[in-house]
Amino acid sequence: MRQGNIIFRQLLQLVDRHVFNRVERERFRSGREYRSLNRWQQFAAMMFAQLAGISSLRDIAQQFQGQRKRLYHLGLRAVKRSTLADANAERPAEFFEVIFQEQYARCAALAPRKKFHFQNKLYSFDSSVIDLCLSMFPWAKFRRTKEGIKLHTLLDHDGYLPAFVHITTAKVADVNAARLLKLPAGSIIVMDQLRPNH
Repeated sequence: MRQGNIIFRQLLQLVDRHVFNRVERERFRSGREYRSLNRWQQFAAMMFAQLAGISSLRDIAQQFQGQRKRLYHLGLRAVKRSTLADANAERPAEFFEVIFQEQYARCAALAPRKKFHFQNKLYSFDSSVIDLCLSMFPWAKFRRTKEGIKLHTLLDHDGYLPAFVHITTAKVADVNAARLLKLPAGSIIVMDQLRPNH
C-alpha cells in the first residue's frame, strides 16, 4: 500500500521518540500502562489541535475519527473526547514542558551561530499585543471595549531562538515582564524604550 508522507507526519518526526519515551520512563512513569490513550497519542492529538487551530476536544475527536486510515499509518488511533479530557486533566503538564526543553536544546545545537564583534551574549526583547474577543476572554481586559494579551519575547541571537516567552494581559508594561528575566552576567539586551503603565 502506498504511504504518503503527509505534513503532520513530517512534523511528528521532528520529535525524537526515543527521547520522548526516555523522559516518560525515567521521570513520569505512573506505574500503570495506559490502555486507550498513551502520552504519545495525547501529544499528537494536542499538537494536531494546535496546528489546525482547533480549541474543542469534541472537534479533535471528530477530526481524528474522520481520518482513521491516515492515523493508522502514523501509529495513532482515533481518540474519544472523554478519554482526551481525562488525560489532559490527570496527567502532569510538566511532562510536555520537559519535552519542550529537550526539543529546544536540540534546536539550539543545530541553530546557526552568528559572530558579533563583542563577547557578551546578545538578546532582543519585544512584545506583541494579540487582540481577543471581548465576550470570550473577559479576564484579558485591555480597553473599555477590547480584550487582549501581550506576548513578551526574548530572542537569543545565538541561533535566533526564543529564550523567554511570557504571556500577560495587554495592560502589562514591558518593563514589568523584563523584571522576570534571569540572564547570564554581562548580557546585552536590545529593546524598545520601556515605559511603565501608570
